[in-house]
Amino acid sequence: YDPTLQLGGDFYDFIDLPAHELGICVADVVGKGIPAALLMASIRSALRVYAPTSDDVRRVMSAVNRHLCRDTLLNEFATISYCVLSPEERSLRYCNAGHPSPVLLRDGDFRQLDAGGLAIGISNAESFESGACELRSGDVIVMFTDGVTEALNFQGELYGQARLLESIRKHHDLAAMPLAHQLLWDVRRFAGLAEQTDDITIVTIKVA
Repeated sequence: YDPTLQLGGDFYDFIDLPAHELGICVADVVGKGIPAALLMASIRSALRVYAPTSDDVRRVMSAVNRHLCRDTLLNEFATISYCVLSPEERSLRYCNAGHPSPVLLRDGDFRQLDAGGLAIGISNAESFESGACELRSGDVIVMFTDGVTEALNFQGELYGQARLLESIRKHHDLAAMPLAHQLLWDVRRFAGLAEQTDDITIVTIKVA
C-alpha cells in the first residue's frame, strides 16, 4: 500500500470467515484525504459485518452496496474487488464492483477475473455477478487498484496493464510478499520522481 497523501482512499483487508475461508478485499473510494478515509472506514466496517453472513460473494457485495447507498451522498462511491479463498477446496470466488479485474497467471497465460457489476454507492438496486475458479499449484493472482496502471512518468506515459502483466510474468516465481514488493518497485522505477495523483495498492496470492 503506497498512499499519495497521509490519508488515502485505497484500502485492502483480510477477513477470517467460517469454514476456514479467507475474504480478501481491495477497494478504491472516491476522493482523497479525510473524506475518503472516512468513507473507506465505513465500507470496511460494512464488509466485515456482512462477509461472515454469507458464502455468496454477490450477496455480500449487494449488502455493502445498499449500506453505502443508504448512508452516503450521491457523489460518494467506491470500486471494490472482493474474493473468498477456500484453501480446503482450493478455489476462489470473486466479485468486482467497477474495479480493475484481478488477474490470474497460470502456466504462462493470463486470465481476467472480471465478473461483477457497477461501483458501489451508485444504485441501490444494482445486481452483481460472481465468478469462481479452481486453483492449481503455481497459480498467481494479483489484485490492485488503478493507481498501479495509471501511474505516470515524466513523459506523461501510463504504466498500463501491459507493463503490469509483464512484471507479474517476470517475477511470478517469487513468494507472495516479495512478489508484491517487486511489482510495486517496478511501478516506482517506471514513474521515477514524477508526482503521482493516486494511491497504489497491490495484493498478491500465490498457490503452493
